[in-house]
Order: sequence, then structure tokens, then C-alpha cells
Amino acid sequence: MLQTTTLPLVEAFPFLLETRYQAVLVLLLVPILTYIVTSIRSAIAVYGTCERKPPILPYWIPWLGNLIAAGNPAKLAEDITKRFGFSTPVRVRVGPVKGYLVSDASHFDVLLRGARNLNSSPGVILMLRNIFAVPQEACDFYSEDNSGIASTPLPGTTIPPHNRMAHLRHSAATKYLYGPHLRNMTDRFVKNYTKQISEFTEVGSEWVTYPDLVVWLQRFMFQAATSSLMGEHVFRINPDFSDDFWEFVSHLPTLVKAFPRWMNPKAWEARGRCLRTIEKWHKHAWENVDHSTDDDDSVEYEEFFGARIMRVRYNYARKMERMSDEARAAEDLAMVFAANANAVPAATWFILEFLRDPELLTRVRAEIDLARLPAEKEGELPRFDVTKLCEGVLLQSVWAETLRLRVTLALIRAPEKQDFKLGDWLFPKNDLIFLSSRTAAYNKDVWNQGYKDQEHPVDEFWADRFIVYPDDPASGPLKSPKLSSREVTEEKKKARFSTEGLAGAWVPFGGGVRMCPGRFFVKNEMMAAMALLCSCYDIELQTTEGWQPEADMRFFATGTLPPKGEIPFRIRRIV
Repeated sequence: MLQTTTLPLVEAFPFLLETRYQAVLVLLLVPILTYIVTSIRSAIAVYGTCERKPPILPYWIPWLGNLIAAGNPAKLAEDITKRFGFSTPVRVRVGPVKGYLVSDASHFDVLLRGARNLNSSPGVILMLRNIFAVPQEACDFYSEDNSGIASTPLPGTTIPPHNRMAHLRHSAATKYLYGPHLRNMTDRFVKNYTKQISEFTEVGSEWVTYPDLVVWLQRFMFQAATSSLMGEHVFRINPDFSDDFWEFVSHLPTLVKAFPRWMNPKAWEARGRCLRTIEKWHKHAWENVDHSTDDDDSVEYEEFFGARIMRVRYNYARKMERMSDEARAAEDLAMVFAANANAVPAATWFILEFLRDPELLTRVRAEIDLARLPAEKEGELPRFDVTKLCEGVLLQSVWAETLRLRVTLALIRAPEKQDFKLGDWLFPKNDLIFLSSRTAAYNKDVWNQGYKDQEHPVDEFWADRFIVYPDDPASGPLKSPKLSSREVTEEKKKARFSTEGLAGAWVPFGGGVRMCPGRFFVKNEMMAAMALLCSCYDIELQTTEGWQPEADMRFFATGTLPPKGEIPFRIRRIV
């Protein structure tokens, strides 16, 4: 017996000489050895003392890497932070793509503040190609633009001024989505939204039941926001544009994974209808617009192109030789998406939180009343000072908490000129760096979770999380508030909304110079919609006892997570 145990493996198990068993043995050994090797390399990186690359997330299958785990990106990000903590960046491999997940808020702050060596174009191009079907030639055109977003091109670039897409896109957004242009768009949204409510005769003083709050809100908000952006003619060209758009959005989880048409025909068809509508709208607008106003920025809004920003975007894109009709339509579909696909589900969550808590609704109605404007004529619907709404302490806290809980962005950066150093970690040139807004928003080391006898975990909604109360030094969003040495002003003696100290932790709009320029319009949309609905209607949820809303995690990393399933409700008019 002793002699048998010392025999070589093949002598002890002669059947292993057969080819089929050798193949089985290899199939068993390769994954085991792969996991052992990647685990050792990961440990060396974690416990090393010198400047090094971030550790690998161990995997079993060569080349495929973490492909299977990446099928559930929310769980993957959660597992990584449980295993490595928030302060350690981790390398993830998904087939040929290698990227680094960064979870630490201080790292977020550095990456988003915009080191000149970091490029956001790879992430932008990935989304434009996969979600909005930007043609490959246009994607190549974007990739070749190495001139940066500033008015002065980066050194060494040879891109002609009229082909600086990143700069032209950024400058148009930062100019026309702020100041008087923003106020003009907001006024149009409120006017359109109010008009729809005033003409909505399905609901009177008696209760009416609807199957889904999300669908009910979509039809009002999409029409109001898109009309304020593109004008009314797009809905004359396609009366079903709203339905087509929301069907397209419903397929976002598969589109973002770049499934081919034969695997995802309904998604491609819905997107195609949206793109054809915008192409027809472009043609109709260009043929009918007054071209004498091409360079007249005093024209805030026009019948055919709508808001000034849409006319400006079309003008500069037409001068780019490699921007086809299809590429321009895809660019503007992304614009419509930005104004609706995140804002509408965010507004739904915003309103839902008030409907779930009658006490909170009473508190916020008192704040809404402070922003109410005097009636101009008898019988008109309530009017509000939207700027004042957006300054409401409770309204802002609920708004910020809604975005913290429900927005999941994958922000992508890549070192462009050379390797990038972040603390003790080194990120190779051109490798992708992923920042998950949800990871930052759920970091227990950063966020205040209330007192022991009245806890508010980071994964639960807390209306007052962003409010600093003068008589409570432990209030506010931070776990460890930094007490200011500045003189306490009269303003600071009052309860106030605060995001101080949250750079890198609260990032629903990204950060740095590339922060979403439409964030103020989205905030105005949400506040105005909430104020009008609460002032015009009584709304009651018709859900089962103990029901808790759940986010649809299929949409992870694509923006605002919509509620999962239908939310039945009943509604009646009060004004």
C-alpha cells in the first residue's frame, strides 16, 4: 500500500493515459490554476509597499476573466467593495476589455476634477455607439478629436476648429443651458406642463384609478420637456414619438450591452423609429427656419428648431464632413434622452417619496406654498417661482436624497498621454477607469446614518439627510461633519440644505468640467412637476400593505433606475 502511494500519478491511475481523461483533467486544472495565479497576483498588489498597479479581481477562466460576474454589474461592484474595501481600486477583466473600478470618494474627487491627462471620450463614444447608434465613421471622428473641450486646443492637436466636436458640444451646452437661456427653457416647460394639466379632463373631483404612476407621469413630462427643447413640430411629424421613445428606453439594458439586431430586434426597431423621427424633424426644421437668424443669439426659441441650443447644435454638426444625417439624428436622440430618460424616473421617485409619507407631504406643501405666485386671473392653475422652489430646504434635501439613492452612473476616464498616478496606485495609459456613482453613494464611511436609536442606513431613503440643523451638530449628510471655524452667520442659524464635503461622494451628475450641463434644467423640471401635481391633485397609492418600492437593477449604470413593476394609484382634482 505504501509503495502504491509513491507511484507517479499516471501509474496509480492508468486510465489518465487516455486522451479523453487528459482533456477532462486539463479542463479542471486550468480554471483552478488561473484562480490561484490571479489570487496571488492580487494579494501581491494589495500588500505591496511601492507604487503599483491596482490588484486584479481573481477569476477562473482565462481571457474571459470576470465576464460572467459582469452580467450583474451592481452585485459585482458590491462584491468588490466587500472584498477589497472602498480605498483600493480593483482591476476587472471582461474578455478583451480591462478596466479599473475606483470606489473611494477622495479618488472620485481627483478623477472628476479633471486632470488634463484623463480623457472621458472613450465612455462617451461607447454610449453613443451602443445606445444611440452613432455610425462607426462618426465614432472614429470623435476618437480622433484630441483637441480637448476648452476654447484653446490642447498642444499638438491639428484638428480644424469646425471639427472640434468635443469643444463645440461642451460650449453649446454650457452657454445655452444656463442663465437666461435656462430660465427661458424652464418657463416653457412650466407653461407646457401647466397646459397639459389644465386640458387633462379625464380626472375631476371624483377618484379615478390608474394602473401605473410611472406611465401616467411619462406622458405629461415627456411632452412638456421635449416641446420646450425641440418645439411642437416633432409631435406633428410623429404623434407617437412619446410611445416610441419610452419603448426605446425600456430596452436600454440590452442596448448598452451592444446585442446585435438579430438578438434584439424590438430594441433596434424602437430606436430606429426615434432616429427616423428626428431625421425628418431636422429636414423639416432646416427647410422652414428663418436662416437670417442663424447667428442671432437673441432668438431664444423658434417654431421649427425650438430652443436655441438645438439650432446651434445642428448648425455646427452640418459643417462637419463626417457627420451624416444619421449621426446628427443620433446626437439629438442623446439630447432628448438626457432631458427625459433620467429626469422622468427621478421625478417619479421624487413624487413617490412624498406620496408614501403623508407627514412628509404636509411638510413639503407648506414649503411649496411659500413659492406660490399671486393668480393673474380667476380660475387659473397655481403658478410658482421655480427659483424659490429650488431653494426650499426640505425640497432640496428630498431631491438630493432621491438622486443619491436612485442614480447609477458609470463614469469612465482613461489616461491619455501617459500613465496616471493616484495615491499609491498606477493606472496604465489608455486603460479604462470606471467610477460607479452608486458605490460612492452607498459608502458607509462617508454618509451620516443618524443616531443609534434612530438609524437611517445608506440604502434607505431619509428625507432630512441633506439638512443641517443649527441645534444638532451631528446633522447633515456627512458621517463626521467638519465643523467650520468661520463666523456663524444669521443664515447658518437656520436649517439649511448642504452638500458640503461631498465632493466625490454625491455625483449624480458627474463632476468637474464635464459635469452634466443639463442638471439645473432637470432640477427645475422635478421641482415644478412636484409643485403642480401636489397643488392640483390628491394622489393616493393603491399598493398592498407593507409595500416598498424597488428599483429595477437591470438599468444599473445607465442613469436613473426606474421603479420595478407597476405602481397603481388613484387621483382626484382639488383645483
